[in-house]
Amino acid sequence: MRPLALALTLGVLAIAGCGGDDDELENGSAREPPEATGRTAVDMNDQLTFEPKKIEVSVGAKVTWKNAGKIAHTVTADKSKAADPSLVSIPAGTKEWDSGLVNGAESYARTFEKPGTYRYICIPHEGVGMVGTVVVM
Repeated sequence: MRPLALALTLGVLAIAGCGGDDDELENGSAREPPEATGRTAVDMNDQLTFEPKKIEVSVGAKVTWKNAGKIAHTVTADKSKAADPSLVSIPAGTKEWDSGLVNGAESYARTFEKPGTYRYICIPHEGVGMVGTVVVM
C-alpha cells in the first residue's frame, strides 16, 4: 500500500474510533460514518484553514464541516459571494451554496449527489487562502 493511502486509511480509522455514541451535531444534522473513499468531516480552525483541504467521497455522501475553533467561518461555493470567483467551482447544473457564518463548535453539512470537483471558500478568510475541495466520485 502506498504511504499516503496507508496514512489516510489509518487517519480514517482513528477518527472513526473517536467520540462516543453522540452522532447528533449541534445544528441537528447527523454525522455520517466515513466513506470507503475518504473522510466525510472537515475541520475549520483558528489557523484559517480547512483540514483536510481536499477530501474524496462517494456520490450520496454527506460532508460535515465543523468549526473546531472560536473564529467564525463559512463554507461557500457561490461565485457571486467570492472576492476572487476563480477560487470557486462546482459541476455544471449544480446549485451554488453558502453556509452563512458557522461559529465555534457549530457545524454545517451538505450531501453531494453529483460527481465532480467542488471548490469552496471561507468568505471572511478567502484572502489568506482558506479554500477547500470536495471530489465526488
